[in-house]
Amino acid sequence: MQLYQISDDMLSVLSAPGVDLETGEIDWTAYEQRLVGIEADWNAKACAVAKYIASLEADEAAKKEAAKRMNERATQDAAHAKRLRDYLLRECERTGKKPADAEIQVALRKSSAIEISDERALPSDYWRETVKRDPDKTRIKQAIKDGYEVPGAQLVERISLQIK
Repeated sequence: MQLYQISDDMLSVLSAPGVDLETGEIDWTAYEQRLVGIEADWNAKACAVAKYIASLEADEAAKKEAAKRMNERATQDAAHAKRLRDYLLRECERTGKKPADAEIQVALRKSSAIEISDERALPSDYWRETVKRDPDKTRIKQAIKDGYEVPGAQLVERISLQIK
């Protein structure tokens, strides 16, 4: 029986005490026994619901803690992968070789990026307005590629490592 059904029964008993059909009098002993039985059922069911809630809350806390630990490990894994990627890139550049086998392909690809050495020296044309002020690297890159000199910025060539 559900807790709400037991509650309904208890409220029904409380609002209508049992009447003896032969005498027409209220049978207080039977009324009290029914009420005590329903209250015991209600208490047992309510305690079971409370224990289930406590169990769910404990599970929630444990899962949040596990998620926190997993997130920390994921962050560590990402940092470790970055260090290894940088290491492999350095060794590939140093030896002029790329590792390869049937399971993995490693490619070295040139890319370019804008490095801002002095933001204060950048002309205002190369700033974009946002909630915070930052250099418009896309415009700076295009200007430098078009042959313009942009004080405070230079185009640098980089090599990145791709793993497929």
